[in-house]
Amino acid sequence: SGFESSICTTGLPANYKSIVEEALSSSDAPGVIVGVYSPELGYRVEAFGINNIQNNDALTVNHRIEIGSVMKVFHWHQLHLLEINGDLSLSDSVNTHQATPTLTGRTLTHLKQHTSGIVDIFEDGDFRDDAVANLTTAYDYDDMMGYLSSSNGTNTFGNYTNGFQDGFVVGTDFKYSSYGPLIATQIIESKTGDNIRENIETSVFS
Repeated sequence: SGFESSICTTGLPANYKSIVEEALSSSDAPGVIVGVYSPELGYRVEAFGINNIQNNDALTVNHRIEIGSVMKVFHWHQLHLLEINGDLSLSDSVNTHQATPTLTGRTLTHLKQHTSGIVDIFEDGDFRDDAVANLTTAYDYDDMMGYLSSSNGTNTFGNYTNGFQDGFVVGTDFKYSSYGPLIATQIIESKTGDNIRENIETSVFS
């Protein structure tokens, strides 16, 4: 891939490699591509396991794989830092720190644990249709909240109305939602005065 050839050296250091191999052997995943960066090592990347379980093809750094929810780890890391600094508590009501949407009885922990009952943005047919039709459109926070407030339909959990799952027991039931990190981003940026990228670069990668 262009990424690998332009900035990456293939092959992880032995201590990194042993950690990945141990984790892979104890999981159900057939393979994984791991990239790391440090000032001493620069960018390193290596593929482990297989790409195709039917013919046992080896996974390589040139294969494309799905990356799931990496950014969410950093969102919650930033909220925990704000809690440590006394700027908020994860047990606070969401609306203590963010006015929209109205999330009565929902806390920051509910957002983090996907127990708030907010539907996922990608279940909304209107958003999907608009996003596909306008691939270069940048949606801001108010745009996304507009989709949420008008989101009605049925998913695997059941019916949902105006963006919330019907019959959902907040804090107990689980329903994955990408809106949680979006709302968390607004809170983080409001509390720190910096955008989310600057926050992460400063607190995680500097």
